[in-house]
Amino acid sequence: MGQKAISILFLFLMIISFQSQAQTERDTVFYEIKPDMIVQTRIVEDEVQVDKYRVLVRLKKEYHSKFEQLTEENIDNFLGVKQDGEILSPSFPVIKAKIPGGRFLLLFDSKEEARKVVNQIKGEDE
Repeated sequence: MGQKAISILFLFLMIISFQSQAQTERDTVFYEIKPDMIVQTRIVEDEVQVDKYRVLVRLKKEYHSKFEQLTEENIDNFLGVKQDGEILSPSFPVIKAKIPGGRFLLLFDSKEEARKVVNQIKGEDE
C-alpha cells in the first residue's frame, strides 16, 4: 500500500472515530406522528446515495409550529420519528437548524421499506 493510500485510510479512520464519539454525546429527540397529522407522503430516490430512498413527509399546517419549536429546541441532537411508539426510520439525522414548514425526510435502504412506511404513515394495511 502506498503512502498516499495509508494517509487517506488514516484520515478516514480519524473521521469515523470523531463521528462515533460525537454521536455518543448527542441526545435523540423523537417526534410522534399520526395519520391524521399528515398532508403528503412521497417516495423519492436519493440523488446522492445510490440505492437509497427518501420518504418526504409533509405535516398539516396546524402541526408546523410544534415541529418547528421541537427542532429549534433540539439543535445538534438526533431526530427520530415514531408512529404508535414504533420508530419509522433506522437513521436519525442531526438537527442543524429549526425546521419550518412541517416537512421532513426519512431515509431507507430499499424502495420496499419506504413503501411499507408510507403505508404505515397513511394508516393503511401493507
